[in-house]
Amino acid sequence: MRIFYVFPLAAALLLAQDALQRNQAQPETERSFTTTDGQTIRGAVVNEGSIDVQLREAGGRIRLLRKVDGGRYRVVTSQSDWPTYNGVPGGNRYSTLTQISKNNVAKLAPAWIFPYGPVTQIENTPLVVDGVMYVSSANEVWALDAGTGRQVWHYRRARTQGITGNAAIGFNRGVAQAGDRIFLLTDNAHLIAVSKANGELLWETTMADSKENYNGTSAPLVAGGLVISGTAGGDEGVRGFVAAYDPQTGKEVWRFWTVPKPGQPGAEEVANTWSGANADHRSGATWMTGTYDESTGLIYWPVGNPGPDYDGADRLGDNLYTDCVIALDAKTGKLKWYYQFTPHDVHDWDAQEPPVLIDANWQGQPRKLLIQANRNGFFYVLDRTDGKLLLGKQ
Repeated sequence: MRIFYVFPLAAALLLAQDALQRNQAQPETERSFTTTDGQTIRGAVVNEGSIDVQLREAGGRIRLLRKVDGGRYRVVTSQSDWPTYNGVPGGNRYSTLTQISKNNVAKLAPAWIFPYGPVTQIENTPLVVDGVMYVSSANEVWALDAGTGRQVWHYRRARTQGITGNAAIGFNRGVAQAGDRIFLLTDNAHLIAVSKANGELLWETTMADSKENYNGTSAPLVAGGLVISGTAGGDEGVRGFVAAYDPQTGKEVWRFWTVPKPGQPGAEEVANTWSGANADHRSGATWMTGTYDESTGLIYWPVGNPGPDYDGADRLGDNLYTDCVIALDAKTGKLKWYYQFTPHDVHDWDAQEPPVLIDANWQGQPRKLLIQANRNGFFYVLDRTDGKLLLGKQ
């Protein structure tokens, strides 16, 4: 598989030609470059082509340079970053850029092509920060110059043998980033941090045991100063959770179980919504990325279907907190509210669709809203401060 990045053809020809050599390793040497504004930038040359240079400064920052007339270099970065899985923490995936429009979209052409490796399927959203694009596959991350496709670095570890679920196919939906780190959920449900400077592994934390059918496919979320993620494996009999970790150390800070057992937060509330003895395999997996509202300090996480998917005979009741959106305090993991879209789901109508956060007037009054187009075929509008249902429309 390959990842494509496109922009108008006239600007692409030299970049595409140079990108063909992006995988050839070059020894790093310390050099100085004069920029178009007369400044001097010094660092280790990671990669160099006829018109572009990748420079790693002493502090680890990657600088992307383009050669111009007179032997000077132009420092390039993003016109607009895409720093998180949904573009912005609120999840609307909306770009305000106007360079590509309905008037010129027909003129787009491939600028570069990057070989993604032996991957059968890609379900990945690239991040772009300071002109560097981060793409991922199962247990792999590439840092690329977004303008040329030239590789800056590549982190890879062997795929885990014997795992189940979509992670076994190679699914990985993306990474998170904060400060000098990139965060990746591995196929066997480990959370790792690698350096933005060179892809070096900084820490690794086991979120769950893959021998119990937990696996990892989602992009983490950075919120409230923590790295937050769920796991996959609902169709393979896991019990879902959302957990938060210190980005510097990987130490777990809090964990919220979507189907809590006695003694765990929320257990009393959900106890009478389940029947049957199989409390260890009730699903409620958390395999998509949540959203975050800094003004309320809450994360909003979508929760998957109960298990078994289509047979509810041994799980009578509403089966909380499956098929819900849960609002958690980002710093503590404490449940603030929940809304269940499909009680006692027997159709596999998980609630994993993005919970999008918007501020808008509702019936003439300004309100903080959460909207979701749910898999059950209804469109929902909630007040995201308290979870009150404002609209459910088929």
